[in-house]
Amino acid sequence: MAFTKEEKNVLFIIIFAAIAGMFITLFFSYNARISLKQFEKNGKININTAPMETLDTLPGIGETIASRIVERREIKGNFKSVYELVEVKGMTKKRFEKIKPLLSVEDTEK
Repeated sequence: MAFTKEEKNVLFIIIFAAIAGMFITLFFSYNARISLKQFEKNGKININTAPMETLDTLPGIGETIASRIVERREIKGNFKSVYELVEVKGMTKKRFEKIKPLLSVEDTEK
């Protein structure tokens, strides 16, 4: 059975997409394991180092608020206290109180 040039191109694209998908899946699962290790270290998530993908797994924190937390950290520097999270737009006091026991602040800048 011989393939036409067009069929070979389509087959190549399908195989390439499948391989790329596997690498993307491996990449994100590896990052998730790193985040999980960070959480398991002390049972809390360090808001000064946690990536957006970890922050958005917190109860009541979606992608938007997680990105605002990371943006605030990049602009103003590390958080000195978990209480500074209430400065982030969308972080209500009620939402903060719900996640506060899951958070830590460890300064990584020396």
